[in-house]
Amino acid sequence: MNKQRMKKLLIILGVIPLLFGILYVHVAAEDDLDRGMIVYQANCLHCHGENGDGNGPEASNFVPGPADLTSIEMASVPDSHLEKAIVEGVSEVEMHSWGGILSKEDIYAVIKFVRSFQQ
Repeated sequence: MNKQRMKKLLIILGVIPLLFGILYVHVAAEDDLDRGMIVYQANCLHCHGENGDGNGPEASNFVPGPADLTSIEMASVPDSHLEKAIVEGVSEVEMHSWGGILSKEDIYAVIKFVRSFQQ
């Protein structure tokens, strides 16, 4: 094989894994978002609502009501604070702890899904 063909082959072999890596990250991101949606629908929707606006079917049972996850204020809350609220709960607003119920992966996925309300 001549040098020029060898060089092209090496370039192609170097680019293919990079492309698969990019595709994998995109697919994984969609999977996390889908997972987050499923976790949200099963555990959060009844208070925070279908659209994350705090108007779920159980929202009227709480004073103050559940957080509006679509708000500008919530968009500025760091992920670490959301994680802490999910894991430990928020006693001031009667949100209970999900730390012993949801896995870390579920918590990260639901945070990612909540962020989709804010876009």
